Amino acid sequence: QLSRNLQASLVVVNPEQAEPTLGFVVAGEPEYCTVLTTRAAIAQGEAVNLVFHQTPSQMVDRVQSLPNSDLVILQRLHNRADCPHPPLPLGNPDRLQVTDRVYLQTATAEILGANQTAPLAAVSLTDIETSSLPGVFQLGYQPPTTPLAGSAVVNRRGRLLALHMGVGAESDTAWAMPISLYREHLAVLGDLRGKSLLDRANQLFELQQHEAALVAYDEAIAQQSERPEPWYGRGSTLYALERYEEAIAAYEQALAIRRDNTLTWYSKGNALFKLQRYEEAIVAYERAIDTRSDYFPAINNLGLAQKALGQTAAASVTFERVISLRPNYHLAHNNLGTTRQKAGDYQGAIAAYEQAIHIRPNYAAAWYNKASAHARRNETTLALQALNRAIALRVSLAESARENPDFASLGGNSEFQELVKRGK
Repeated sequence: QLSRNLQASLVVVNPEQAEPTLGFVVAGEPEYCTVLTTRAAIAQGEAVNLVFHQTPSQMVDRVQSLPNSDLVILQRLHNRADCPHPPLPLGNPDRLQVTDRVYLQTATAEILGANQTAPLAAVSLTDIETSSLPGVFQLGYQPPTTPLAGSAVVNRRGRLLALHMGVGAESDTAWAMPISLYREHLAVLGDLRGKSLLDRANQLFELQQHEAALVAYDEAIAQQSERPEPWYGRGSTLYALERYEEAIAAYEQALAIRRDNTLTWYSKGNALFKLQRYEEAIVAYERAIDTRSDYFPAINNLGLAQKALGQTAAASVTFERVISLRPNYHLAHNNLGTTRQKAGDYQGAIAAYEQAIHIRPNYAAAWYNKASAHARRNETTLALQALNRAIALRVSLAESARENPDFASLGGNSEFQELVKRGK
């Protein structure tokens, strides 16, 4: 009976591939068949096809990756309230203990290709080891097994506990992802039901579930296209997904409804900046500042755009304006320093970096930039002291220093060579 229940909920993802991935129908949103699987299912970056129990292949309508996890949700729209395929009930992986008896699917690609089935095998847990990766643990099995990506770990009651991450040689251990994160996702969906579409979209955005948020914003726009808020939310979601051209189009829709929105002009400027369209970004930042003259984030980013265009004098004035509004804004002091350094004013740059460090003593970028300015002035001891502090705060800066021409004067220095080795 356990095997039959599992088989009814089994889904084969991309069956045409040499190594297909497994998934399972689970409880989810109304009108969708929701399949829980692993990132291996979308690794090829192509269209994703599903084969439900005793049905032909169907294309996925929505794909969503759970934050901080390799768990992936695939959804197929159905014109009925409930999915016609039975959901596999969810267990509690937090209760797993060594010596527990669990059931694993032992399907191979050949077996799946022949009859779309995944036999079960009973095994004993010999070890449960938490990984340094969030939402992952390593399970020890006896006898050894070779699980396919997405294959299930279920308890004696047939409840889903975890999904395996990938294919490997036969082993007595396997990396698996407990379904706890999906249980949390379902709890969030429960909280979202009854909220307005816009509130639902905003909450999904805050949870960094950007693909789901984008769908929700589109649904909100379909209902309230005359309001700027869902258009702005759509733009911010597209920005988070690094789809900057589309983000700009969404911001422009919001601005067509309300022209005096400071945050929308600022956000449009940020998307233009990401595309290195600096002149247009400057226009957008200036429009944001026109609507609110003390909005220092827009003033700061205006300075960054001016600096990117080589307008160092104007950028310096802009950063000084930010500092007059927010004297303790460490980023502005650092930006003023890099602008002065670009103009060849190394002493003025060092003064700005020191002010940033005074405000934020562990600000690695300011220590690094201070070191580069000292190196430009051939102040070897001061440069090495600042660089040592920067690398201690952020070891990746060692590689940056190794490749930065600002540190050319230190190239033959043995202490410098030891410092930059830390990044290897």
